[in-house]
Amino acid sequence: MKREMLIEVFGKRPTRMKLLENSLDQIALDARSRILETGCSFGDGIAFACEKTSASGYGVDMEESYITEAKIRHPNISFKVASVYDLGYNNGMFGLVFSQAAFSLLKDKLRAIAEYHRVLQGGGYVIINDFVVKMPVTSNVRDDIDFIPCFNSIGTIGEYKALFEQSGFDTVLAMDRYSEIVSTTIFLSKNYHCTPEEMAALFASILGNDDDAAEKSRCFFKSARVSYAQLIFKKSDLYGTSAEKN
Repeated sequence: MKREMLIEVFGKRPTRMKLLENSLDQIALDARSRILETGCSFGDGIAFACEKTSASGYGVDMEESYITEAKIRHPNISFKVASVYDLGYNNGMFGLVFSQAAFSLLKDKLRAIAEYHRVLQGGGYVIINDFVVKMPVTSNVRDDIDFIPCFNSIGTIGEYKALFEQSGFDTVLAMDRYSEIVSTTIFLSKNYHCTPEEMAALFASILGNDDDAAEKSRCFFKSARVSYAQLIFKKSDLYGTSAEKN
């Protein structure tokens, strides 16, 4: 229950749509466009994107309870339970796929990117707004922090760029947005009545499963230097599929 409460509180932070709005301002979308959010949770992100662009909205998440709630909150958007590795949509169906604080959770990022690539039309975009680290995370540190989902598969901006570029995408924007970490930390601190310095211990108390969780969290935050990134990638027109042309 504590984990679900943390997710709900995180989703209520006042700046949560700021980077998405900024990214959408840089992409040409209209009422003919289709947008997909992966890891959509309760659907608030895709609802915001559709309201801003007038595009048709779709959302997927692995948690059935999230999708059930999303359908109640946003009945005009199409939601379904699906894996990011097997979205179940046609080739070239979307003009935009985006993910908010969900890409960092993925163990097999190349496989997910390949699926993004498949469902995007030629010239379509991917927006990733997510946690990153400034220093590469070693395998032993990654294993230690496995109990914090959003950090156990985290990478650097450079690592994410390399994965997308080797998969047929061009980098449009790759910016460190550390201010998002600051505002999120302050918001969570107020909600959980702790200081920013106590956040590592908070994550450990909510998500940890052993006596060393708090120390592991402190070591991770100190060595990896967690930040937040705004990333936009564009699928090359050369990679358009035959399904898009029919």
